[in-house]
Amino acid sequence: MNILNATFHLISSGDAILWDIVALSLRISLSATLIAAFFAIPIGTALAMG
Repeated sequence: MNILNATFHLISSGDAILWDIVALSLRISLSATLIAAFFAIPIGTALAMG
C-alpha cells in the first residue's frame, strides 16, 4: 500500500523528473509508431492491390 501512496504522490505533485521520463517515453513511442507506419502503410497498400 505504501508504494501506491508514493506513486499517487509523485503523479499529483507534478514531479519534474517523472514528467521528463513520461515525455521521453511518449516521444520514443510516437517515433517508433511513425517509423513503422512509414514502412507498413505502403507495403500493406501494395499487398492489398495485388
